[in-house]
Amino acid sequence: MAIRNDYLLSMITSFTESLTQTELEGHGGLSVSAMDTYGDIVGRILDMPADAVLELSPSSLVTMMQISAVDEKLAVYMVYTLQRMADVCGVENSALADVRRAQARAIADAYGFPETEVPPEVQDAREERDASPSDSE
Repeated sequence: MAIRNDYLLSMITSFTESLTQTELEGHGGLSVSAMDTYGDIVGRILDMPADAVLELSPSSLVTMMQISAVDEKLAVYMVYTLQRMADVCGVENSALADVRRAQARAIADAYGFPETEVPPEVQDAREERDASPSDSE
């Protein structure tokens, strides 16, 4: 159990750092360049190439996550990341954005949490960042 907890903590720490860094780099994480980071997270959660994961239908994605015994804490990151991907591509490709939102919704429903949930570690990092004085002050 300790190994599993260490693995989860390591993944969560890595994802939190990636997501918060991406949000800092421009447009609040809604730039096209953020898609690489989001794809990396999606792929790492299932230990599959991101392209393969993103091609799955919402129900197939849920099935893969359940077969892989993805922890609920990581499922929250998957949903959050898919929502961010939908936000990025929504302007230019609304059909793809709809697919990402459907994938996120299916996972959230299967794992029993709201699809709008922000991972607590990401929320904490945002609050910490917002509370710290900026370099220009």
